[in-house]
Amino acid sequence: MSSYLFVPGNNPGMVQSAHVFDAKGVIFDLEDAVSVQDKDSAKDLLKAYLETAAFDNVYIRVNDIYDLGKNEIEEFNNFDISGYVIPKANTKVMSLVEKYTNKSLIPIIETPEAVLTMKEIGEFDNVTGMLLGGEDLATNIDVVRTLDDIELLYARHKLVMVCAYLGIDSIDTPFTDTDNDESLEESVKYSKMIGMSARSSIHPNQIPIINEIYKPTLEEIEFATKVVEAAKINDSGVFSVDGKMVDLPVIIRAKNILKKAKAYEKN
Repeated sequence: MSSYLFVPGNNPGMVQSAHVFDAKGVIFDLEDAVSVQDKDSAKDLLKAYLETAAFDNVYIRVNDIYDLGKNEIEEFNNFDISGYVIPKANTKVMSLVEKYTNKSLIPIIETPEAVLTMKEIGEFDNVTGMLLGGEDLATNIDVVRTLDDIELLYARHKLVMVCAYLGIDSIDTPFTDTDNDESLEESVKYSKMIGMSARSSIHPNQIPIINEIYKPTLEEIEFATKVVEAAKINDSGVFSVDGKMVDLPVIIRAKNILKKAKAYEKN
C-alpha cells in the first residue's frame, strides 16, 4: 500500500469516481469533510454507492464514536468494505470500537494522548495501520503546521517505529497544499525515506505523485534481483554484489522491494 485518498462522503462526483483515481486505498470521509447538516445525506449517498460498487481497500472514516460513529459502524458492517478509519483514537475509543465490528481498523493519531499511547492503540485487535492526523495534532499542541512539518517530527518518527514493531502500516498525514506539487514531492520522499508505509491525500491529483515516489525504481529492482539471485548460490553469511556488502538485512530488504514491485505490476 502506498497511497490513501480521502473522498468526501457528500460529494457525488468524487464518490462515483473513487475507483478510477488509482489510489491504493480509498477512505470515504463522513467526519471532517462533511458538514453537520449533510451527515445523513452523505451516509445515504455512500450506502447507495456501495450497494453496487466493489473494489479493494475501501475504508470509511466515521464520526466520533461517542456521537454518530457507533451507528455508522453498525450500519456499514454488512457492506463489502475493508474497515473503518477511527478519529480521535485513544485506548477507550478503541475498546468501544472493538465491540461494534470485526473489520480492519485504522486509528487516527491526532492528539497528544494518542501520540503518547500509540503502541497501546496499535495493539488492539484488527488494527492494521495507524494514520497521522497532522492538522488536528498541530492544533491540539497549539502550533501552526509549516511546510516542512518540523512540528510533527516526533509524532512521525514514533509512528514509524511503533508500526514497524507491531507489523502494521504507518500512514502519513495528507499534504494540504494541493497546488504545490514540488513541495508535495519533497514531503512524500521524506515520508518514504523515514519508513512510512504510505501517504494519505485529500486530492486525486496528488495520487500519481505519491504512487510514483513509493514505486520501487528500476535501479532498486535490478539490484534487488541481483541480491536475491546471489543469495541462492551463496552459503556464506556475507557476500558482495556490485561491490556492495550483502548480509541478511540487505537480502530481506531486497525481497521486500521485489514484493512491492510485483504489487505495482498487478495494479
